[in-house]
Amino acid sequence: MDPSSQNNADLKEQLLQAEKILHPGFHALCFVIDPNKITDLKDQFQCTMEYFGDDVGDYAFVIITFTKSEDDLEKRFPSIVQDKHAEFTSVFKFCIFKQLYIDNKVTQTEKEEMIKDIFASIDSANVRKFTPHFSSRFKQETQAAEALRATEALRAAEAAAAAEAVRAAKDAEDAIKAAEAAKTTTAMKTAEEARARADAFKAAAEAAAKAAKDEISKMAKAAKAERKAAEAERQREKILQDQANEAYKKEVETRQGESIKKLELLLAEFQSKANKDFAARRELQQRLDAAERRAAEAEARADEKSCTVM
Repeated sequence: MDPSSQNNADLKEQLLQAEKILHPGFHALCFVIDPNKITDLKDQFQCTMEYFGDDVGDYAFVIITFTKSEDDLEKRFPSIVQDKHAEFTSVFKFCIFKQLYIDNKVTQTEKEEMIKDIFASIDSANVRKFTPHFSSRFKQETQAAEALRATEALRAAEAAAAAEAVRAAKDAEDAIKAAEAAKTTTAMKTAEEARARADAFKAAAEAAAKAAKDEISKMAKAAKAERKAAEAERQREKILQDQANEAYKKEVETRQGESIKKLELLLAEFQSKANKDFAARRELQQRLDAAERRAAEAEARADEKSCTVM
């Protein structure tokens, strides 16, 4: 789908139809950018971004062609990174800085591997989301807009029918007055026929207006039911997401508590070993001190004996 080749109304209609085909939603919205034509980007993606709104940012990706990686992009197209083109930056921010790469000039095998990497990156990003697909909140608004246009068309038809009925009634009254003035049977007959046609047209207009009104009411009820269901689904997803976050938080706290307990046990074990080592060293020192005293005493006794002999 090339946004630059069609007007906004046609593009929005195609986006709406694509969403209906991809029910309950799509897994990724990709903006493909050729770095060789970055100056031609302008605002060709603006309509698409406005249609989906910021909510789709978690599911949006920028795919940069003729490039293998971020380093390759900076090396081969430094101006894109250094000059910070406003058009590129706006799309990049809209996609929450998620970029993928594919080099159109490599071999078919290499391209297939890069495509696999792109799918893997999208799946990896979606697996962390509680809802792996996105459905536009503008679908219901579009249907409501269609219902509004139909209502306006109905009002215009009713106004036209009323004006025609007034005109026909006036023609009939004029004909009756002319017949009365002329006192001719032919004129009276013409007036009666005109009145009959006016009455028949009025009845047909009222029937058509009622049928259109019933259809509009049906469409409005359906749109209201879809909005209500969508809101309920969003609330359910929010509750489930909050529950998942709370469970994850508790799991992290539990793991942290277990880590602290393990650390405390290790510290206690280390302290016990240190105390034992200290006691052993103290006992050894006491033995050494006792041995030194005994040696000193023996040496003293030997000196005394030597003096006695002399």
